[in-house]
Amino acid sequence: MRDLENLSSRRVLLVCQDNLGDLVFASAIAAALRDSGDSVSLDVLARPDTGAISRFMPGVERVHAVPSLVAINPLQHWARFRAFLNARKVLAAERYDVVFLVGKNWRLGWLVKLAGIPVRVGYAYPKLKKFLTHAAPLPSRQQPVVPALMTLLEALGETGRSAHYVLDSVKVAAARTQADSLPGQRPGTAGPWVGLHAFAGSPTRCVPLDVWRDFAQALSDAGMQVVWFGVARELQRLRDLDAPGLYGDALGDGSLDSTIGLLANCQAYAGHDSGVLHIASACGLRTLGVFAPGEPHRTFAQGPGGGDTLYRASPSEIDRDTLLHAFSACFPALMAGRQSLSVSATGAPGT
Repeated sequence: MRDLENLSSRRVLLVCQDNLGDLVFASAIAAALRDSGDSVSLDVLARPDTGAISRFMPGVERVHAVPSLVAINPLQHWARFRAFLNARKVLAAERYDVVFLVGKNWRLGWLVKLAGIPVRVGYAYPKLKKFLTHAAPLPSRQQPVVPALMTLLEALGETGRSAHYVLDSVKVAAARTQADSLPGQRPGTAGPWVGLHAFAGSPTRCVPLDVWRDFAQALSDAGMQVVWFGVARELQRLRDLDAPGLYGDALGDGSLDSTIGLLANCQAYAGHDSGVLHIASACGLRTLGVFAPGEPHRTFAQGPGGGDTLYRASPSEIDRDTLLHAFSACFPALMAGRQSLSVSATGAPGT
């Protein structure tokens, strides 16, 4: 980092209090810093409910779990304002040299300025930019997220790049080993594991669950072991439909650590645009992302394992056969020598 050459140390803070998927995307910055060759010490500030994923980012040493600071008026949100003051005190004591802010929340910009962090990098959002020392152009809604994040490094004069978001492979392997020690059916008891996640941030973007159930049945009939991922209330809806397969909340303990460990046991993954899709991709899995519609040109899976995207303007345009076509095209090696998936003659192309 050329702007930091005159500083005696390079302590970096990455701030992301957005959703789980956004935090996974932010791991691209951590990967670029790790690969830059600079002796960077990297910490992360995130929400308590998403911060666990930060420990899997490349090179991250410490995670500050701070309640969401979207509203901090002390007259209305005293608990959040107290969290804001406590965070300022903690960050000031850490004496960071530079901070990257990947969201638009101006309160976080104010926080890191009050904490005395001298180099503050973020996007030039109107309310945020007055707290920054280095402002990158606003990200385009037409640009993939990872290249857009690299413009934050460019604003600081950093030439390093990361083409992907990614989780630390050693930490992922450790989570896999830990998941293998948990109760429940383990890999090897059936065919290759295929992770599925049938939910998105909005119900209006979700393919009907009976379609996912029938898709899972076809995979099972072809000799694969379906593993459902999601929170407990989501998985219960699938149980109520008698969807075939194993369930992540029964195999693991419900934590992000066990979710990552179970995903690492999978050989393929298919699911809606969600945080789980991006975790799977960041673990190195090849993925089939289902967008109905979403923003596939911007938030497609951008991990090192690659994959395909299935896009339709509406969930009603995706049926079982559409999913089967797309899955077969995305995972030809997995399908080689295996019983053919049963697709009706009228099934629409999946990609």
